[in-house]
Amino acid sequence: MTLPSRRLGLALLAGLLVVPASPAIGFGVCGALILLAVIDDRVARRIGPPEFRVTHDARMGRGQSSTLRVRIENRTGRRMHLRWLAEIPAALGGAGAPRARLDLEPEPDADGGAGRTARADAGADAGDDAGPDVVDGGEVVLPSRGRVERELAVVAHKRGRHAIPALHLRLAGPLGLSWWSWRHALDAVVEVVPGLREVREQRLLAWHQHQRMPGRRTMRRRGASGSFESLRDYARGDDPRHIDWKASARHGHPIVRNFEAERSQSIMLCIDTGRLMGEEIDGRQRLDAALAAAVVLADVARVWNDRVGVFLFSDEVHAVLPPGHHRPDRIPTLLAEVEPRPVEPDYPRALTHLSRQVSRRSLLVFFGDVIDADVSAPLATHLAQLARRHLPLMVALRHPELERAAVESVLQVEDAYRRAAAAELLLARAKTLASMRRRGIRVLDVRPDAAVAGVVNGYLKIKRSGAL
Repeated sequence: MTLPSRRLGLALLAGLLVVPASPAIGFGVCGALILLAVIDDRVARRIGPPEFRVTHDARMGRGQSSTLRVRIENRTGRRMHLRWLAEIPAALGGAGAPRARLDLEPEPDADGGAGRTARADAGADAGDDAGPDVVDGGEVVLPSRGRVERELAVVAHKRGRHAIPALHLRLAGPLGLSWWSWRHALDAVVEVVPGLREVREQRLLAWHQHQRMPGRRTMRRRGASGSFESLRDYARGDDPRHIDWKASARHGHPIVRNFEAERSQSIMLCIDTGRLMGEEIDGRQRLDAALAAAVVLADVARVWNDRVGVFLFSDEVHAVLPPGHHRPDRIPTLLAEVEPRPVEPDYPRALTHLSRQVSRRSLLVFFGDVIDADVSAPLATHLAQLARRHLPLMVALRHPELERAAVESVLQVEDAYRRAAAAELLLARAKTLASMRRRGIRVLDVRPDAAVAGVVNGYLKIKRSGAL
């Protein structure tokens, strides 16, 4: 479509100012300007659009900054004056990038008619779901046979797959009286996954621990769980459960089985997506912290050649990925689309389903939180049952705002009630976690911003101890 330039608008305004004194001259000037603008537009269309190429990072971590690179090339023998704009979704809105106010071209409906016209306003809020922001990339002057590269900053604000719909290019006519504007659809998708930045930070630590620990090779351990390796004579201190009674009967004295500690073990990442995980702490949901820690743990476990699976649940089971040696992007892609639900989790239903899915002894890492004993009793009961066969690790994500409320100064009566309620909730939470520990459940009580480091260190401690 054709848009008037500022130069044309100022010239028409000057012509209209002449109309009261001399209508013939004023209207004649305005008519001539409009005719020149039409000719200017025809010449611009004859020049044709430039060629361009858009490159971007296909995957980003939440909160990570990146750039959208646009390469524009003029293959004609004439100079080009361009302005370009990009439709950037609010989830990838760049900090400090200028927003343009313009009417986008109507998109045709399925029946070929004119569709709606989207509008992006200056300073649009990043959380506005009305449509993508139109980010002004600025003006570019291309000499004949020349090329130029420009960049736009983007920041990943929200997990998921986000499309960059289109670029808008405007070509000025030779006289500068009109812009020829067109919209070029892009096949550009950015996947924002949790834990991408943290993975790079923790990978070196995990590899260092892996090189130092003797568990790099299969080890024989007396009485350790794992694969059968050989038979030997019973010695004082051996676990009576490992006596091979048939072999003992043949030899006439007790014979026990040797086991090899298994190098490749199973880990199940169990993530609660209920209402408690949707609470925001310092502008970030607790679920985001849990997902980042889960992605990092899955990556660290790959260093140890462990099999990793995923179990997502709330009031129902949402997804089950059996433990295995999955490709590196499988788990981050699965977790990128997870959203919390405003429901209470159904622990009996979820954990019963989990016990049927995982038959082999595994490390079950639960990401969630607990409150009072009555609400969390089903979780503690079923985790204790799973502890008979598996090794459950409860990662309880604290609520820092609740902790601050329990120690804040009391200036009014409302402050006293608030502080007492927060202290009561924290006490109930501490009793619930203590009860879990007494029932053989390992508990990791961490702040959301320390979840990644805490989970990785807890996993490495379990590997060093051989408890799994």
